[in-house]
Formats: sequence, structure tokens, C-alpha cells
Amino acid sequence: CICMIFALAISASAEETNAQISLNSTKAMVGETADITVSINNNPGIGALGLIVKYNPDVLSIGGSASNPNECIVNGSVLGNATGEADAQNPILLVNTYTTPGEIYIGLISSSNISENGELLTLRFTVKSNADIADTDLTLTVEDFSDTNAEFYTGYTVENGRITITENTDPMIFGDIDGNGSVTSSDALKALHKQGIQAIADWVPDQLYQLPG
Repeated sequence: CICMIFALAISASAEETNAQISLNSTKAMVGETADITVSINNNPGIGALGLIVKYNPDVLSIGGSASNPNECIVNGSVLGNATGEADAQNPILLVNTYTTPGEIYIGLISSSNISENGELLTLRFTVKSNADIADTDLTLTVEDFSDTNAEFYTGYTVENGRITITENTDPMIFGDIDGNGSVTSSDALKALHKQGIQAIADWVPDQLYQLPG
């Protein structure tokens, strides 16, 4: 359980910091994936960190299960070697995307302070096919934030994120292999070439297509 990690980080003191923990904002079309990154700046040194990201489960979905909890999670540059297993050499990162729809629980603990700035991890959402063309907000709550001496930080700021859902203004045209917006004989030739078939087409200088055999 993520909460059990932070039971070890009981502190009687606090330390002021100007750290910033944030979610990015991005755009995505219906049915597409949208990456939301959790980042930190002015990092005072992380020994333990507990976060909750809330989203609208009617609009967004995210993978993950008890057997594969990190299915839609990508470690950022700050947590490149973090794992979900006990490891004296690397931080422990536990992410729960599946227990409560609309809530993602993130727990991190390290035996040495992690002081780098940058991306902690990326959450890969999918915009549902029935989502409205509108903005959907994601909120970030910090449950625990302390150093390896179990001193909790105060004074940090949090920035929420947003996904702007847009219309698919460039729908797929089946048969448009060269991507020019229309289906022509050029697409037919390219389709033949992808299958290793040659054909006689218009006469093109320095280019001659031969029939098989």
C-alpha cells in the first residue's frame, strides 16, 4: 500500500521551501492519447513524496492493473531508475491507477535525497470516444513531501493541469497512402510497391517500371 510507505516518515519538524510541483497542459483529439507530466522545480531534496492526481473518468481513461500497475506510466528524467520493488540502489515508485476511477495515487521513497529538477513521471491517458469537445481539468494534491531526515516541507506551490479536447479536423482518408489529402493513381502505385510489385505507369524521365517476368 502506498500509504504504508509514508508511515515511516513521521516528523516533528517542518522545513520551508519554494518548490513547485506541477502538471502540464496539453491538447488531444477524441480517441487519442494525452500525456500529462508531473514535474518539480526548486527541488529541496525528496526523501518521500505522496501525490494524488484527480481526473474526470467520464472523459479520460488510463490503463494499469494490480498485475501491471505501470502500464501507462513513464519515468521521467528525475526518476529514471525508480522501480516498484524494494531496491537499496534506486528509489521506490508505486503508482495506483486502478483502485478508484478518477484518482491516481503516486508514492515515492528514496534512501537518499533526490535533488534534481525536471520531470518525475508521465501519465498516459486516452480521451474517450464519447468525450465532448471541451477542456477537462486534472488536479494535483500533495499528501506527503519530506526529506530523508523525515522533515516535512511547507511553502511549496502546486499547479494543476488541463487537457483541451479538439475535433479531428484531419480525418483519415482510406487509400491516401502518400498523405496528400486525396486518393490518386500515385497511391495505387505506392500500394503495389509496398507489396513488392512493379507496374508500367506514365513515362517518367529516368524512371521505368517493369512488369513481372
